[in-house]
Amino acid sequence: MISERDLAEKFTDIWKQHFPLLTASYMKVFNESKIITINKGVMINPSIEIRYDLVSQLAFNIVEKVSSRKVNYNDIWKEKNLTPVLEQTAYEIWRNETLTYKEINFSENEKNDCQNICNNIFEFQDKVTITSNSFKPKFPGYGIISDLVGDLEIDDTLYEIKTVQRSFRSSDIKQLIIYLALSHVQYSNKWKYAGLYNPRKGTYCKFNVEKLIYDISAGKSTSESFKSLLDSFTREVNIDSRF
Repeated sequence: MISERDLAEKFTDIWKQHFPLLTASYMKVFNESKIITINKGVMINPSIEIRYDLVSQLAFNIVEKVSSRKVNYNDIWKEKNLTPVLEQTAYEIWRNETLTYKEINFSENEKNDCQNICNNIFEFQDKVTITSNSFKPKFPGYGIISDLVGDLEIDDTLYEIKTVQRSFRSSDIKQLIIYLALSHVQYSNKWKYAGLYNPRKGTYCKFNVEKLIYDISAGKSTSESFKSLLDSFTREVNIDSRF
C-alpha cells in the first residue's frame, strides 16, 4: 500500500492531468489571499537545538489525548504520563519501537516549544469551533490506497495540520484532496469545507471544497474529479507492478 504523502508528493503526471491549475502560481496567490493569522507564532531560535519533527508530532498527540479526555493537560507532563506518548511519537517518526523515554532524551527546550505549539492548537480549536470537533477522522481505503487517518475535523470542515516554518504547498492541498476523495466515494459530501492550519506560524485557511476543485480542475465537478483521481492512482500502480 502507498502512503498519502507518497501520493501527494509523487505521481506528478496524474495530478497535472486531474488538477492542471494547481500550480506554483496558484499556490502563490493562495498563500497571499487566503491565509488568516489566528495565533501568535512560535518562533524558532536557530541557536537552540530542537528536533522539530518530534516536537510537532508530540504536540499533536498530546492535544488529541487531552481533547479526547484521555488525560488532563497538566498531568500529561508528568514523566509517567508523558513516557508512553513520547515513545509512541518517536516510533511514529523514526519507526524504532525500542527507543525508551531516557534514550529519546526530551530536552527542556523541546518541552517548552511543544507546550507553545499545544497552546496554539487549543486556541485554534476554541476560536473556530462552533458545534463540535474531533481528532483523527478515518477514511476508507480505495484500490491501492489503504485506510487512512487525517488530523482534525471541526464542524463541517476537515483540517490538515502542518507544523512548519514554510508557507503552504500544493502537496498539502493534495493530501487533503486524497482524504476528501476517499470520504466522498464512500459518504458523498461529508465535508463542505476543508482547510490547512499551521500552529508554528499561527496561520490557517479554509475553503469551499466544491469551489476549490472546480477552480483547480478547470471546471470539473467534485464527484468526477475525485473518482477519476483515485482510479488513476490504482491504474498507474497496477501498470508499474507488471514491469
